[in-house]
Amino acid sequence: MIRPIKKKFSGRCARASIRRLRVDIIRDAWTADLDPRLSPAKREAGDLTVGRMLINACKPFAWRNHFPKTNVFNAEERKIVENKWSQFLANIGVKKSAERDFHHEVIS
Repeated sequence: MIRPIKKKFSGRCARASIRRLRVDIIRDAWTADLDPRLSPAKREAGDLTVGRMLINACKPFAWRNHFPKTNVFNAEERKIVENKWSQFLANIGVKKSAERDFHHEVIS
């Protein structure tokens, strides 16, 4: 399910620790001429700068062992998902994990 950005952002803010919150605003950061945020006037003038906001939303490193593992599937669960979606994935050109060039490992 795709949620509106407003809900995602408010959810992140609700879980943020104010004492640990890190937000940096960068004005006039370089960007590419294909950036949709550039106005036609800025693009025409060759001014390829935009503002950016960086939010440190990382889990604190010191707490890394206290967070639950996320997005980890064991081999059996992965096989169930691949079998369910194999026809669709084949139609869009995605290879099964056994055919890929990399190997999935679950880190314990």
